[in-house]
Amino acid sequence: MQFSKPTLTVCVTGAAGYTAYNLVYLIASGEVFGHDQPVALRLLDIPLLQAKMEGVQMELQDCAFRLLKDVSTHTSPDAAFKNVDYAILLSAIPRSEDADPMLRCNNRLDVLRANTVIFKEHGLAFDRVAKPTTKVVVVANPSATNALIVSSFAKSVPKENFTSLAWLDQNRAAAHIAARLNEDKLESTVPLQHTGRDIRNLIVWGNHSDTMFPDTRQAVIVQPKPELPPVKLRAVLRDDGFLLKDLVDHVRQRGKAIVRKRQTTPAMSAARAVADHVCALHGGTREGETVSMGVYTNGNPYQVADGLFFSFPVKIKAGGEWHIVKNIQLDESQRDRIQASARELAAERHAAFILCGIALPEPASPVKESTEAASMDTGATAGATLEP
Repeated sequence: MQFSKPTLTVCVTGAAGYTAYNLVYLIASGEVFGHDQPVALRLLDIPLLQAKMEGVQMELQDCAFRLLKDVSTHTSPDAAFKNVDYAILLSAIPRSEDADPMLRCNNRLDVLRANTVIFKEHGLAFDRVAKPTTKVVVVANPSATNALIVSSFAKSVPKENFTSLAWLDQNRAAAHIAARLNEDKLESTVPLQHTGRDIRNLIVWGNHSDTMFPDTRQAVIVQPKPELPPVKLRAVLRDDGFLLKDLVDHVRQRGKAIVRKRQTTPAMSAARAVADHVCALHGGTREGETVSMGVYTNGNPYQVADGLFFSFPVKIKAGGEWHIVKNIQLDESQRDRIQASARELAAERHAAFILCGIALPEPASPVKESTEAASMDTGATAGATLEP
């Protein structure tokens, strides 16, 4: 079959892993870039995992996807990243309880040190061979700080082309809300069973850690008939104990709970969230829809310090042009939570920049970078989880 659109070249790193295994199927089947968009996949991983990558390549070929024009395996970032349209960065060293014993790190500082090496190498490769229009999506944790590292070394690619994943937390929050609505049968206006897809305009602020928080003040429930307007979530679900405490705790702890059950990091749900993120980045958000995405903070309207990647509410035009949604009213508690997450990210930046030899920015209020960095250096900073 002939397609009118030129083929998109998409690189997936960590291609021998479980998340990539789920994700490449979604990409090749048309779930991410559209059912009329041909793609060529480049799979990148370490030489030790070449055979596993080749197994994934063989399975993709055997699926006979009509949209998949080529699939290749690589162990060199330069070869994998050259002139790609999209790069999805999954590869990282996980925390000790998430990993095979051969790949374990003992604490957060070990994880950050190991991943700093990976993302510095990736950034230098992007700088050498990527197009200035390449879009880079960072999934591997700590995703926001990894996005900062890779973008700092990929000087030929604009910072705005780098984003980090917050959609998994958004999906987790939406699914938990939908389950609560179904359990309590709270609505009279929308009596159907709900899924997380019916809950829109949730906002996840901050770092992917125990300082991030889901915000439901803008959230709506989509009605079954498209001609009917959405219903404000808080007009239906008035339980502040659930919305401000249970929901936050659920989203923050969900990854750990899955790791305890599966003895490995979440893969299927992470791949679905990456697919949602890239789909919106490529095709744009729907009219009136706000989504959560880690983006560069310079010039943001919510007093988060410059020079970080931070999850904000964004709207996206087709082709990847995003902007932070302005004029969202925040109460004191929300502002405090946002600044706590910003301080944590500044601490991660401090440690990462020392590790990879980047000059440290001058500390600036409201982020007390030096204080937080002292905690990071001892491995004692609270809250930053490193699983998806």
